[in-house]
Amino acid sequence: MKRSIPVFLGLFLSLSQPALGAILLQPADWPADPRLDPRLPVQSFKLNDFQAELDGQWQGSKVASDGNIYFFSSTHSGSASANFFRFSPTTGTVTRLISNLSLALGQTNTGWNPGQAVPQGKVHSAIVEHNGWLYAVGHLADESRRVDWGGSHAFGYNMQTGQVKDFGVLKTRYTSYSGISVDPARNYLYVYGTPAYATEINDPSANGGPHMFRYDLAAASAPYGKTDLGRINTTNPIYDNANFYQFTDSRGDTWFTMRNDVGALYKVPAGSTSYIRYASVLPRSTDPVSGAVTANYSYWGWAQPTGDGNKFLFTQWGAGGLWLFDADKMATDRTHAFSFIKHIGPTNLGVATDGENVYFTRQVTNLNNPNPHSAAVQGDANHLMGLDLDTLAITDWGLIEDQMGRRPWRVESMCADGEGHVYFSGDWYLLEDPARPGQPAETGTFRYDPATHLHDQTTRGQIFAVANVPEPAVMLVLSLGGLALLRRRRA
Repeated sequence: MKRSIPVFLGLFLSLSQPALGAILLQPADWPADPRLDPRLPVQSFKLNDFQAELDGQWQGSKVASDGNIYFFSSTHSGSASANFFRFSPTTGTVTRLISNLSLALGQTNTGWNPGQAVPQGKVHSAIVEHNGWLYAVGHLADESRRVDWGGSHAFGYNMQTGQVKDFGVLKTRYTSYSGISVDPARNYLYVYGTPAYATEINDPSANGGPHMFRYDLAAASAPYGKTDLGRINTTNPIYDNANFYQFTDSRGDTWFTMRNDVGALYKVPAGSTSYIRYASVLPRSTDPVSGAVTANYSYWGWAQPTGDGNKFLFTQWGAGGLWLFDADKMATDRTHAFSFIKHIGPTNLGVATDGENVYFTRQVTNLNNPNPHSAAVQGDANHLMGLDLDTLAITDWGLIEDQMGRRPWRVESMCADGEGHVYFSGDWYLLEDPARPGQPAETGTFRYDPATHLHDQTTRGQIFAVANVPEPAVMLVLSLGGLALLRRRRA
């Protein structure tokens, strides 16, 4: 049974209405007018009011054990860094905790001038929690300066004290894209890194290619028991060899996939410095454009552990299916380690689960260049959808629209709290100035141009938003050997 919704959210739901007559800037990449009904009113917070250069976010949001929501917002800038925020559901406020990630991690000379270091501009990893600390890892932002990239830092943030713990650079010129997981029993943190520059990308030796790094969270100081587990035995080390999500089970085994090794599943056994590769074990996917069965998307696009510690919900980019991975069965019954749950259509990183539901969005996509990872069908763009994991029914919660009448372009960072609230951030269309057709009525994102080192205003901004999606009060009657089990789902 879920707790009652916080006072702030209750007031918002009863009073909030989108601004009347709001006109959205809809550039050429808006393929068609979305379905307007139903509508899902959300309360939004404009992150560009904190820093104008923020221009995107993938992953990097977490409902923590203290009841607050922690999230990052990132930038491609050559001079600015990622920001870290906390949202309090009780007070309805957003607080910026870190205004300059580079500076918080000891990089005091960042920027695009000669001699300056490339900043820690992005955090595109998941956020994991252990013993009062949140852990994440940085990512290369100014991609025009790969040769100058010092490397991604793994780091921790103490929720009570605000202390930042810097684990240092994973490996010179390596970035994290973007697996991270924790083994709570052994106090280990596992962080994935992949080369950012051609020298390391094309290095066939054990020194090149993607690596996994392990840190001892019980260590009091740097280098925190850092162990480089060595090159992952892939034969195709491209720079964005993405491992979007990884999973450390209750035994301490760490599981992951890689975008450029389709169909393969990897395991780092607990305490080991070696990898086990299971070739061609992931389910084959269906291409959302042609409908053909293909292996091209057979890797974890979005994933999240379930409550028992050994199971993992996941989607495959472009495949449209939701699956369950059971780590227990990989040793004894491999053919049943992957269970199909439901076809939910193509999704990207805009997915979250609260244990009872899986929420997802599909982004606006240019019809001349469809993105099969997340392409919205006619009218579906940026409606929040929900799959009930008990009944497998899908609910359209409506077109996401904030109190100003703004709507998102892309939602790639999402989490849910089990109270009927979904939190998401990403790129939103801004409102048009009636006196200046085609121009925004509000200050928007200033996106970095690596050729000029200037920041040009765009027609989209960075927004964090809160939605309430209570399920209808229904009575489920399940017959168990003649005994009726009644359960009222949350209202």
